[in-house]
Amino acid sequence: MEKLIRLLLCTLILCTLLSGSTGALQAQGVHAGMARVQGTLALGLLNKSQELRYYLYGEGEYLLDDHWGLNGAVYAQMGSSKQEFSDNVSPSGGNYLTHSLFSGPVYHFRPNTPLDVYVAVQPGIHLTQSPRVEYPFGITFPQVYDIHPAASLNVGAAYYGSFFHLFGQLRAVTGHNLKAGTVYGISELRPTFGLGFNLF
Repeated sequence: MEKLIRLLLCTLILCTLLSGSTGALQAQGVHAGMARVQGTLALGLLNKSQELRYYLYGEGEYLLDDHWGLNGAVYAQMGSSKQEFSDNVSPSGGNYLTHSLFSGPVYHFRPNTPLDVYVAVQPGIHLTQSPRVEYPFGITFPQVYDIHPAASLNVGAAYYGSFFHLFGQLRAVTGHNLKAGTVYGISELRPTFGLGFNLF
């Protein structure tokens, strides 16, 4: 946990230095025809399994006009505060690895200004990896992969230089298992901050 906090602090310091170095350049913000990419580490909080999850996060967007963009985001779970899978996949003790993909429109409230504020309601999918269960007498059930429908509400803000932008956002994520009802631990809040690049 300490290593993760140090990594996040180093990322914040680097982002601050880089955004300051681009401050002397003309900052124009989001605009029609612009493409932008961003990526960093993200956290998963307040899920029903009461674990802190760590994700590798990446996002890309193309601006269709000054306000509307088409966005895609991916989360790959790298670990959690629970080091091992539980043998019990019930609500009382279940533990999944969850990878997510979201795509859809984004609305930007302040185009062509250095400070951008945006919101997105996006559908997506969760790829869940259930625990590998070992029973006595050498009986083993392998890990099971399932795909579940998902949805998210994403709100965020970014400060733009000419080539870089510094961003922070909060994504509320939920999902549903069509086979067995709600997947416990699949709904959570994912705060993210980091550095992005303005391609054109």
